[in-house]
Amino acid sequence: MNQGYDTLIKALDLSDSVADWATGRITLPLAAMKSPAEWYGFPPVLIPIWSDGSGPSYIGIWKHWFTDRPLCFVKMYVGSGRMTIEIARTAEQLLGYMAMATISVDDGVGPKLEKFCERVGLQNLSEIDNLSLNTGDDSLGFAAIRQFATDTPLAGTNDLASYSGMFPTGSFERHKWWRDACSFEVPSEILTEWPDAVERPDWLIPGEKKPLFQRLLRDGNLHDAWMTLNSSGWSFADAKSAIMELERAAKDEQFSLLAKSWLSIADEGAGSY
Repeated sequence: MNQGYDTLIKALDLSDSVADWATGRITLPLAAMKSPAEWYGFPPVLIPIWSDGSGPSYIGIWKHWFTDRPLCFVKMYVGSGRMTIEIARTAEQLLGYMAMATISVDDGVGPKLEKFCERVGLQNLSEIDNLSLNTGDDSLGFAAIRQFATDTPLAGTNDLASYSGMFPTGSFERHKWWRDACSFEVPSEILTEWPDAVERPDWLIPGEKKPLFQRLLRDGNLHDAWMTLNSSGWSFADAKSAIMELERAAKDEQFSLLAKSWLSIADEGAGSY
């Protein structure tokens, strides 16, 4: 992993241990999950922590810039159009999620997981293990775990009305989430059945995004330009040029860290997103 991601994660006021997971200084006892994450192609909104070559998929930080949306932790399914779901809203929840995933794969708690949890300070492994006997690794059961009881992530929410986060829910009866959402977090069925009465942002309309991005950037609309950059319709070559333009316009130290980190690993051979 590029050193910039390490520095960026720390600058985002996350615990040092999150950077340690992402760099591989602390290894997750789940063989399929690799850190530093490998490159399978992802938009810059994702800050990768782990990658899984089967699928492939990522577990990482979802950080939207130029918005009031708080960061969260997600799973991105690269093999399914890079569709992304919110799996945790805190680092402690992410640890609980990964502990449950490990228990599911290993069919119980092993010494490697116990050692990992001791090192990262996860103190309710037995509670997670007990829940696995009842609901397995189904995220909808996670609200019974202490760290998921409040600020439950969308993947673990049974009732959308009770969800207090800002990840897109697909419900048009709540706040206007679509103004702060990119295409990879909006399910395809929502995009295809968009209500006529609701104006859809241009970046959520299928097609090439480079002309729209350049127009928005000329207008100084960094928010919409960012959402456009993180929606489908880009070659990686064009996206790399676009994020450099956005970095120059943003003049933000943390965003520059993001841009440089993503540019350092964004292999154009991955084609497009």
